[in-house]
Amino acid sequence: MSSETGPTARTKFIIGSRASKLAQIQTEIVRDSLVALHPDKVFELLYMTTEGDKNQSQALYLLGGKALWTKELEISLFDRQIDMIVHCLKDVPTLLPEGGEIGAILKREDPRDCLVTKEGLSYKSLEELPDGSVLGTSSVRRVAQLKKSFPKLVFNDVRGNLNTRLKKLDDPEGPFTALILARAGLERLGLGSRITCSIEAPTLLYAAGQGALGVEIRSDDSEARELLAPLEDWRTAWSCRAERACLRVLEGGCSVPVGVNSMLEEHEDDAAEKSEAVAESSSGAQAEGSKSAPRPAKLTLTGTVTSLDASKHVHHTITTVVASAQEAEEVGKNVAKALIANGAKDILDEINRERESRVQRERQQDAERALRPEEVETDDLKRKVPAAQATVFTVVASAVFVVFQAPMMPNSHAPQPPIVHSFNASTALIDSLAEFIIKAQTEAIEKRNKFTVALSGGSLPKMLKGLISRRDIPWDKWYVYFSDERLVPLDHEDSNYALCKKEFLSHVPIPDANIHTIDVKLLDDAEEAADSYEKILIREFAQKDSARFPVFDLILLGMGPDGHTCSLFPGHELLNELDRWVAPIEDSPKPPSRRITFTFPVLNHAAKVAFVATGEGKKNMLPRILDHPEEGLPCSRVRPLSPGQVYWFVDDAASSLVQHTKTPFKLFRAPPLDFHTLGAAGLALMYSFSSIDFVALITALSFVWLVFHGKRLPIRRTIAVVVLGDVGRSPRMMYHAQSLAENHFSTYLIGYSGSTLIKALRELPNLTMLPLTPPPRFIGSLPRQLFILAAPVKLAIQAISLLWTLLFRMPTPEYILVQNPPSIPTLVLVQLVCWLRGCKLIIDWHNLGYSILALRLGEKHRLVKLAKRIERTFGKRAFLHLFVTDAMKKKLVQEWNLEGQTLTLHDRPPSHFRRSTPVETHDLFNRLHSSLSPSIRSFLPPSHPPSTSPFTKTVSSTSIMSGFDPVFPVTSGIMLREDRPALVVSSTSWTPDEDFSLFLEMLKKYELRAKAGGLPKLLALITGKGPLRDHYMQKVAQLERADKWEWVRCISIWLEPEDYPVLLGSADLGVSLHSSSSGLDLPMKVVDMFGCSLPVCALDFECLDELVKDGVNGLAFKTADELTDQVTKLLSDFPDTNQLDILRQALQKRTRISTPSSLSEDDRSQWNDWTDNWNAFVRPVLLHDLTHTARHALNTLSERNNSSK
Repeated sequence: MSSETGPTARTKFIIGSRASKLAQIQTEIVRDSLVALHPDKVFELLYMTTEGDKNQSQALYLLGGKALWTKELEISLFDRQIDMIVHCLKDVPTLLPEGGEIGAILKREDPRDCLVTKEGLSYKSLEELPDGSVLGTSSVRRVAQLKKSFPKLVFNDVRGNLNTRLKKLDDPEGPFTALILARAGLERLGLGSRITCSIEAPTLLYAAGQGALGVEIRSDDSEARELLAPLEDWRTAWSCRAERACLRVLEGGCSVPVGVNSMLEEHEDDAAEKSEAVAESSSGAQAEGSKSAPRPAKLTLTGTVTSLDASKHVHHTITTVVASAQEAEEVGKNVAKALIANGAKDILDEINRERESRVQRERQQDAERALRPEEVETDDLKRKVPAAQATVFTVVASAVFVVFQAPMMPNSHAPQPPIVHSFNASTALIDSLAEFIIKAQTEAIEKRNKFTVALSGGSLPKMLKGLISRRDIPWDKWYVYFSDERLVPLDHEDSNYALCKKEFLSHVPIPDANIHTIDVKLLDDAEEAADSYEKILIREFAQKDSARFPVFDLILLGMGPDGHTCSLFPGHELLNELDRWVAPIEDSPKPPSRRITFTFPVLNHAAKVAFVATGEGKKNMLPRILDHPEEGLPCSRVRPLSPGQVYWFVDDAASSLVQHTKTPFKLFRAPPLDFHTLGAAGLALMYSFSSIDFVALITALSFVWLVFHGKRLPIRRTIAVVVLGDVGRSPRMMYHAQSLAENHFSTYLIGYSGSTLIKALRELPNLTMLPLTPPPRFIGSLPRQLFILAAPVKLAIQAISLLWTLLFRMPTPEYILVQNPPSIPTLVLVQLVCWLRGCKLIIDWHNLGYSILALRLGEKHRLVKLAKRIERTFGKRAFLHLFVTDAMKKKLVQEWNLEGQTLTLHDRPPSHFRRSTPVETHDLFNRLHSSLSPSIRSFLPPSHPPSTSPFTKTVSSTSIMSGFDPVFPVTSGIMLREDRPALVVSSTSWTPDEDFSLFLEMLKKYELRAKAGGLPKLLALITGKGPLRDHYMQKVAQLERADKWEWVRCISIWLEPEDYPVLLGSADLGVSLHSSSSGLDLPMKVVDMFGCSLPVCALDFECLDELVKDGVNGLAFKTADELTDQVTKLLSDFPDTNQLDILRQALQKRTRISTPSSLSEDDRSQWNDWTDNWNAFVRPVLLHDLTHTARHALNTLSERNNSSK
């Protein structure tokens, strides 16, 4: 156990790792070891995605060195977000960043590589493989060495995690005969049975550090070092340090073919010492491998370097006795020096030159493809457009590329062509630039509550004066950076900051802390100044799951007379910088010579980049940049990756010679309407409208739009997602929006703001939230008796707000996806907009709107009949109809004669919904503890946060296995309490179609049965918001007091989106009271519960069996008595959960769907996640339509081109 360093000693440590399954297993090995050694400490895990995980499209040696797997983790380590990093030691750079060290190297697994053959093949070794067999590996080390012995085998790059690689191997139509993999990784994943054979030296030497785990810490963290010390295995550490020293001298990494083989054997005088040490060790001593005292040992180390074509090969071996890690490292250095003397340096230099050359070729090819897409591969036909047809592309290269190429390659991030806005006067440019910046600011703040903008110098600051007089800008949300800076004092006339302060910053109230300037103490050292500013960016931008480079909301740039921007000058070596965020420049062609600058990777990762260029002095250079980007001038190279976009704001004097298409500036985002300013008189006037007046108003708005906007063609791959309700309470529509944005649709989410959106929607750069203006609050608070009187006013306000947003606040979308219900006025208005703007309508049928109205007014009411007629008329025609159930699809297709494609898309949970671990349950209820009332706390078992919660406890390592729980796998020192209450969860909207009285009756009966004995305490947590919540919770309180409940408690809570799946995954049983107004929809709450492997008791209705299979994954009930019987039976042996586990088993298997037609009836009952389901059913329909539309556009252009000839 670690000793305490004083009263400030830390009790919690966060261990970081990559997010892959293998990395998680390796991290848990370290965490469990630490928990066993230090039960008084808490060790939490944090998984991150590294650049090596994200970039699966290129060979590793093209991407660079080992930092590919570690950079993002080390950023978090040095920012003190985490305390330790668990690495596979072979992935750790041999030179760690300053301030980092390896705190422990654990005992090594088998370091050898192995052969894994395709399932069904009988080959047992490399020698048996026939000539021409294709082997998959991502390592040039393996390829180079194996080519030497097996020149007739073919080696192809294969990327992805182990399961992905094995899936590619076993694909019957795949090219691979076998894979070369690290044996240790397979065995840790439990895949050792797939190993065909190990590959021995000298045929294949392994990578330095392979098979060993290393834990990186900060050099100044003595507490972490002390905790890790007992985990170090000195034999492994000496061997690995020798191997890494060899690699370090050779300056190698993942990207060069350096192989090693080491052996550490007992010294001849060691036998007596060993038997003596064993005799003296006690039964409770630490593990032999890592805890025996280091002693002299014989080290044999072999190193090898092989050229990529295997034509050159050098190797060297040293055997000697070493007595310390330092001596072992000296052996590694000596092996490397001998290799260099024998020609290794020439081999490595040649490899590095080839890699740089190939990287540059690929970048040039990418740029050429973006500008001249002469080849277009379609998703369905897999054909190429012949070069003879390239003239069509030449005419409209940029537009056709966006229209045609994007749908075929959904993962493409090709840059979009620049958008050029030209103005005849500087005042118009300044005003338009201000509106553009405000639009970018508003979008950013809605998503992340902050706006990150980078400024440059020159004439740009003067063009920002249009912002100064604005009173609607939240300046405290602005975070200002400088895309380049001259290394001069901040008040110097050459300082970009000084210029921006004079023209702009001193006139607006941006907090000083939000303005990031250079460190003036480093003006004499450009390298240090660049590193210092890069650390500022790292601190602000490098968070969990962030991109490799910072993503600014907006970067504003100027253009130099030579085509330079920032401090990136024509012909300068910094134009080829690929890794740094901020680079130094000591030899600027323009004074002052010493500067720092953003690099192109940073500029091209921005969401928006805007250039400003004015005056006749720019008119000769601007055509070279916009019309001839092949010249490669710095300004031409600023092309943000899609969905980013570059804009040019220029005046007519500067753009007079430009041939590039100029787009009139139009502010897409009109302000939302504010009905709260109407006052009582305005609302009375609106209420006095007759139906004819209302139709006249809608007609007038449509006429105004036609006059001022005209019927413009829709923008390709753009979609509006419409929810006439609180978007945050419509998970299915949020998931639709997320899937669309992730498939590179420019997505506009339209609805009422209120509840928090899911995290993905707040971060996706190509998703814009357009909130609707809600009706005045007093309308919602009117008594139910006045519903019919208030309805016309509410509908009028909703109609005007929605129509205003769809017509004036966004560009013309290609598709409009609308949720139904509500049907009125939504369906009427979206049909009108589709007619006006030429959009394609997608209706997502969640339920039938008139059936919900019937719950309030009765099925025979005239308004219900009218609502049904409107819904049927305006819901009949659509490009695509989506349904939540097969029953709804069948009914509407048969009875309403729907026109358009029809498709059932069953609800599925998002991928992060799963069973919660004890650690997650522990954390959730410790956070909820303070919000619980005293009566609830007294009902629950006593707890003392943070060590215990009402449901979990911290246990010592010796009791972990004895208390093993089969439902929640033990992954730490946190376990479920045996005296915990049963946790029952129900999610409800508190509306009439969910009869909560059934649940209340069940609680009453359960209390009586529990008093008789044999049942646990029951805590019912009810999530959701709605009109009947207060009514029923008052009844709960009355029953609790009147019947003196001892065994039951029921509380209502509202959780943030991130906590909701944790609660479901922590619960023992779910209850659904959804009865369906139409009998045709299914409860989303049950889908969420199933996603978290939570069995459900569900109220039975007509089509429930499409979701809940009675007795398989849940139980169906019709009365409160049946529900009571089910709950008491399932909880009768609690905390033994065998009966619940039987139901839970049906929810464990998740099926990845390839095509809808491949599904059997049994497959439909199995569980996949929303993304897989959406990609299997909806995505192909949209991509096929986009392909068809693009092909039609090309044919039309070709016909016009031929006719003109």
